[in-house]
Formats: sequence, structure tokens, C-alpha cells
Amino acid sequence: MKQSKIFNSALLVITLLFSFCCKICATLPDSMTYKVIDNYIQNQMKTYKIPGVALGIVKDDSVVYIKGYGIADDNGRRVTPQTPFLLASVTKSFTALGIMQLVEEGKIDLDAPVQRYLPWFRVADAKASSKITVHHLLNQTSGFSTLDGRRKYADSDTRKDALENYIRSLKETQLIASPGQKFEYSNINYGILGLIIQEISGVSYENYIQKRIFTPLNMQHSYTSLADARQGGVSRGYYPFLGIPTTYDKPLSRSVIPWGGIYSSAEDMTHYLIAHLDQGVYLDQEILSPNVMAELHAPGKISNYGIGWVVYSSYKPNVETYTAISHEGGGPYFHSFVLLVPEKKIGIILLINMDDPTIESILSYTGWITAEIYFGKDPTYPQPSEPIIFQYSRIIYGVIILLLITGVFWSIHHLRCWHRQSDKYNHRLKMFLIYVLIPLIVDISLAIYIFSILLPQYDTTLPTVLVFAPDLGIMVMLILILTIVWGTVRTLLMLFAILKTKAILLKSDD
Repeated sequence: MKQSKIFNSALLVITLLFSFCCKICATLPDSMTYKVIDNYIQNQMKTYKIPGVALGIVKDDSVVYIKGYGIADDNGRRVTPQTPFLLASVTKSFTALGIMQLVEEGKIDLDAPVQRYLPWFRVADAKASSKITVHHLLNQTSGFSTLDGRRKYADSDTRKDALENYIRSLKETQLIASPGQKFEYSNINYGILGLIIQEISGVSYENYIQKRIFTPLNMQHSYTSLADARQGGVSRGYYPFLGIPTTYDKPLSRSVIPWGGIYSSAEDMTHYLIAHLDQGVYLDQEILSPNVMAELHAPGKISNYGIGWVVYSSYKPNVETYTAISHEGGGPYFHSFVLLVPEKKIGIILLINMDDPTIESILSYTGWITAEIYFGKDPTYPQPSEPIIFQYSRIIYGVIILLLITGVFWSIHHLRCWHRQSDKYNHRLKMFLIYVLIPLIVDISLAIYIFSILLPQYDTTLPTVLVFAPDLGIMVMLILILTIVWGTVRTLLMLFAILKTKAILLKSDD
């Protein structure tokens, strides 16, 4: 009997030890994975001079990892999980959620035309105006262009009626396709949706998001205005002005808020991700029913852009393939990345307080590769995928400006020589080619390239470039001034000098 008790006690101890070891082994890969993620993010920050990052990972309705890296401002304030960042275009998922809440309540019909909710809504084509539906806006198939959707970032209208005034101003906007025929990502779509939320709910877009999303999800560090976000310790946004990280802190127009103006923290966004992964529920708060949440996460009919989310049906972070739901946001001066993998109940939020269009791909890769590391892959360090000429645009534009400035002094020097040594410039055809025609061709070519190729290639305008990439915008402006303004003045002065030289030579022949 005594031996039996000893045996049973020993067996119990062994069982407990085995169980304890199993728990250690089960948690060890996670702790090692998080260390790899930390090293990867810190390496990216060092390589690309990223001031601050916030990361949150959720699994099975719980936050499994959350951390802040680096600084939130020039005073050295540390980034924490509670530090708000600008979400930029990830804001669109909040607007889409707001629309679907009103759909669930029977207040909005996705297939109804926008004019049912905004009777005065118009674009340049009156017929097309009546055909744009709420679903077209959500799926980015309304026909509005990417270019037109970016113009408003240069605006700073913070009045209460800024959003409605902007949507009313679309009456002269031309669509690039018939509604429902083509996918074209445009911020305008979500601006209109934001106004619909405002009109149907009877409260401002900002108040609706606060009451129907922030409050039930306990998002205490999330805001719809920079003024409020400042009170909550928002991170400053950084931009590498001529390669030097520089902070910017400028309020966005209220017309921008529904598509790119929400501020939130990594901690708050983990609540948001859990609600999306748990069929619309966070803790005991339901923000959307399971059926409607499933509709929210479905891909579009024309593209994989669904309702405020991009849906990837063949996401393969490891040996297995999953459906992934994601969205990213870029600028001004922030980058955000959100990923949901419903089959594994995994969600990842990565917030970066810097943006740089010349390496936008790197900021995007950082989010995706962080997710791959969590799924068990080794970190990779791809190079930027932007064209080389764009990656080195600061150097290229700088060289062009120096050459153009050198050309200014060259022109002034020869103009002075004409006054002193007119006989030296007696070959009129050679004079015309060297001093007038060739420089004029160079000037015109540069101006045409900027307006006809460079800006349209990136679906942008010069005012928008000045917002998203101020140093590049200033350099482009200098190039245009030196080519168009000085080029015109130089050409007139050279022609005048040639004619004057001709007159002097004719007089000397007499």
C-alpha cells in the first residue's frame, strides 16, 4: 500500500512536470517570434530612419502582443500602445462600418442611388449622377478618378459644412467610367459616404463614429480631429525633408475625415480588430450582426476591393493558404497597416509615424513581413519597388536645379559679352541655335514632362505633392520657375541681343 502511494505520488509529480514543460514549450515559440519581430521592426526603423512604430497583434479574441517603438515627437516622448497615430486611408473601414450599421437598421439600401439620400447630388454628367449607388461608392466603382480624389488633401477647410460643400462642388467633376463598370480607387467615394452617414443619422460624421464605434469598442485613444488627438498625446508625423526627418502638424480639412482623418492607437485598434474577427462583437458589445459583418468582409464584384477592405483570397504567409482582409493608409506623414485573417482569428495593426512616397513600398512591406514572421517565416528585407528614377528623385531634381541655375549665370555672362564684343557673335545661325533654340527646347521639354508625364503618372497634382512630399514639390516648383519664367525672359533677352548685334554689324558694314 505504501509503495503504491509512493508510486502514485511520483506519477503525479512527473505528470505535473510534463504538463509544465509542455506549457513552456508551447509559449517558447511565441516569445521567440516576438523577439524576431522586434528585431525586424527595429532594423527597418534604423535603415529607413523611421522615428516611431506601434504594433498590436490579436489572436482568438485576445491581445497577444502589443508594443511601442521609438519616439512620438522631437522631445523624445516614447511611443506607447496608447499613442494615437493618423490612420489615413484605414479610416475608410470605419466609414464602411458606419454605412453597414445603417444598412442593418434598414435606413440605407446598398443598391439605392446616392440621390435617394442626397437629392441634390450631381456630377458633370447628369445621367450618370442618378446611376451612382451606395454600393458603387463602397466598392470604388463609381467612376471617380484617383487624381480627383487626391486634390482635397491640399485643402484646409475646417468649417462645420466643409464636407457638404466639398460634395456639392463635385457638380463639375467628370467621371472616367460609367458607374459600376470599372474599379478606380478614389477618396471621393468615401467622402460622399461620410456625408450620407451624416444626413441619415442626423449627427455629424465625427459624432456618429464616436458614439457608434469608439464608445462601444472602448477606444479611448481614438479621435476624429487633430485638436482632440493633441489632447490625447498624438504622435507627430514625420517626413524626410531632403533626407532629414522633419515633423509636421497641420489639421486636415473636415472633408478629408471620412476617408483619411481618424486618429487611433495600437491598443484601440486591437479592440477594433477583435470586433471584426468575432463577428461584430467586442467583449459584450455588438457593433454589427454576424451576417452583415460577413457582407462587410466580402470582395467586390469587379475587384478584390470590397466594403472598405481589400480581400485577398489566396494569402499564403506560410505553407497554408488563407483569406486575408486588409487595408493600408499612406500620409500625410503617417503610414498604417491592418490585416485580418479570419480563419486563424488573427489580426495585426502596425502604425508608423512617417511617410515618404519614394519608399512607400518599404512601409507597406514592413506590415506584410511582420505578419509573415508571426506566421513562422523568417524575415526578409526586399528593396523598394518604386522606379529608380523616383527613389532618387531628390538627387535627380537637385542636379537639374543646379544645371538650370548654372544656365542662368551662363546666359547672363554671354549677354554681357554681347555688349562688349559684338563682333565675336557674328555668326547669327550658330548664335540662334546655341543661345536661343537649344535652351528653349530643354525648358519646354522639362515643363511638358512634369505636367504631361510626371504628375499624371502618379495621379497627383503639384499642390498635392507639396502636401505629401514638400521637398519634392518645392524642387519641382523651382524647376518650373527656372524653365518657364526664366526661360521666357532669357529667350527674349537673347533674341533682343541677337537683333542688336545684327544691327551693329550692319551699321559697321555701312
